[in-house]
Amino acid sequence: MLKCGYLLKMSSQVKAWKRRWFILRNGEILYYKSPVSRPVCVPARPAAKYPISDHP
Repeated sequence: MLKCGYLLKMSSQVKAWKRRWFILRNGEILYYKSPVSRPVCVPARPAAKYPISDHP
């Protein structure tokens, strides 16, 4: 499954909301400063990558 779009995240240094391009792919959330022109919205290098599980 692949989902992508803009979301807001809280920055760590200056407590302010930043708009970031997020991708949900294969049980991971990746985010970038902006989308990159590549097929199927697959950017080159994420700013962060977090695994997702169904367990609480």
